[in-house]
Amino acid sequence: MAIVRPKSNDVLPMGRYLGKVISVDERVGGLYGPELEIVVEIIDGVYAGRQLKLWVGIKASIKSNLIKYSAAFGLDTTPGKALNTDDLVGKVAVATVTIVRRDDGTEYNKITDFTKSTNPVSATAVDDWVIPDNDQEGGRS
Repeated sequence: MAIVRPKSNDVLPMGRYLGKVISVDERVGGLYGPELEIVVEIIDGVYAGRQLKLWVGIKASIKSNLIKYSAAFGLDTTPGKALNTDDLVGKVAVATVTIVRRDDGTEYNKITDFTKSTNPVSATAVDDWVIPDNDQEGGRS
């Protein structure tokens, strides 16, 4: 896998991007215990190919981001049912990306949320998508 190291200040604009999970790896020694490192690749628009990482705790509580994000990627998060995080690889969802500024002034991107992708056709940026209403011509039924 080829990875291009971005310039130190090369951050994506804040927005919502269509992303695909490239890898999920368990990491020990996270801030709050074991966690998953998830690599998401932007799959459309001028930023296609850019990869972002996020970390989520492995706790599978009802309110955990792991459960919330897994549902956004279309996994079955039924209480009492086992969740295989390897099933996230290859799944697509909409990533909400923000910009965080460090104390030294440098900036980096942070994924703050995922939502289900409601449009099977990719676009430049999710905020630019035109999703027709059901009662308009070309709408979904």
